[in-house]
Amino acid sequence: MQISDRFDNEKPTKKYLSLENMLLTGIVDKDLCDTYPELANTSLEVQLPMFHNSYTFTTVAEAQLLFQKMVPKVRKHFPAVEILIRLLLICPVSSCAAKRSFSALHRLKNWLRTTMTRQRLNAVSVCHVNKDILDKLDLTELAADFARRSTIRQKHIWAFSCLKTNA
Repeated sequence: MQISDRFDNEKPTKKYLSLENMLLTGIVDKDLCDTYPELANTSLEVQLPMFHNSYTFTTVAEAQLLFQKMVPKVRKHFPAVEILIRLLLICPVSSCAAKRSFSALHRLKNWLRTTMTRQRLNAVSVCHVNKDILDKLDLTELAADFARRSTIRQKHIWAFSCLKTNA
């Protein structure tokens, strides 16, 4: 229901779609900007058309990548556009991701209830939710980087790596 409400052109509460169209077309909707306190008193009317005319993008993700690759001196000329892009990126289309995170946290908390502190539980839950990213990491490189930070670690990890290669 929330997804259809946000993207339905016939309904008056199409804020997400309007924000996205505003970024992609470069035409500022002053009434829509007034509903967001972050955009209300900015110079988005000047910055957005200038940003749209200077750069080529067709999606919010492309605009984000373009903004990330900008030199900081250039980026500081478009602070209102940055706020608009951030709003579009953090505005959830649905609550599925949040529910998935809480579900994972619930499973972890039941499984490891008394064995870890809150800080470690938070770190483990982030790792669990983003396990697809963690699966792509090279553990050998991580261990080498960890070992390089201390001479004691270098000795122990070097000994471990020698045992591992001989086995």
